[in-house]
Amino acid sequence: MERLGFVQVRQRGSHVILKKQLVEEGEEQKMIKVGCVNFMQVDAIELQVDAIELQADAIELQADAIELSADAIELQADAIELSADAIELSADAIEL
Repeated sequence: MERLGFVQVRQRGSHVILKKQLVEEGEEQKMIKVGCVNFMQVDAIELQVDAIELQADAIELQADAIELSADAIELQADAIELSADAIELSADAIEL
């Protein structure tokens, strides 16, 4: 929860009182009470954040894969052009 800016202030049984730091330009740090949550909720929120980060990584990898596919298609087009040039040169050589 710390990476989200939450600070555990107190614990009551299986619940945690969370506060969030607010930093405003030119002012001292302020804390506001966010609420009282169960430990299981804290774990669930952290897992959701992890899942979102993994989804972002997956999207970046998909974008990289698309770029690599585009590069591969360009290379195939270049290879086809070179093959066509080679066929023309072979035809010219046969005529000579």
